[in-house]
Amino acid sequence: MISDEYKKALRGLHESVPQWGNGPRGHILRICKWIYEERVEDLLDYGCGKGKNMPLMLPVRVTNYDPGVPEWEADPRVCMHLMCLDVLEHIEPEYIEEVLAHIASKFKKSAMLSVSMTEAKDTLPDGRNAHLLLRPVSWWLEMLDKFFTLKQVEFQTNNIVVFVTPKQK
Repeated sequence: MISDEYKKALRGLHESVPQWGNGPRGHILRICKWIYEERVEDLLDYGCGKGKNMPLMLPVRVTNYDPGVPEWEADPRVCMHLMCLDVLEHIEPEYIEEVLAHIASKFKKSAMLSVSMTEAKDTLPDGRNAHLLLRPVSWWLEMLDKFFTLKQVEFQTNNIVVFVTPKQK
């Protein structure tokens, strides 16, 4: 789901840039609304970054997962709910379907996903923009629809927020 080189680059960013991977700055109000509406008690923060803020800010049990952070790289347990915010655009293009399948296997009820539509402010050590997977909204919705049932899409200035449930089998 991630190349060794990219995992090393992410770990370097987490170590060298203190503010990188510190949580969903622009999403906290929407997260709280979703938690209230869905009665979330158990949440997997998929791509949690440093993983420190969400457990402190949210009144729910948070399980962290991020392959770019040694502390959170173990395969997480399945939770009732999942959030994956400002993560998918960081996935290496050749692994996006594998990552989406993994996400789909890690929640039972609902998930909140957000995807940035613009370049990141940060660059990787090799000079590439940190947002490796910039695609149009239509591409993302089609890709997400392969793995999830799309319930609601919110269009924001620089990103989309998509609320999903597991695909019925």
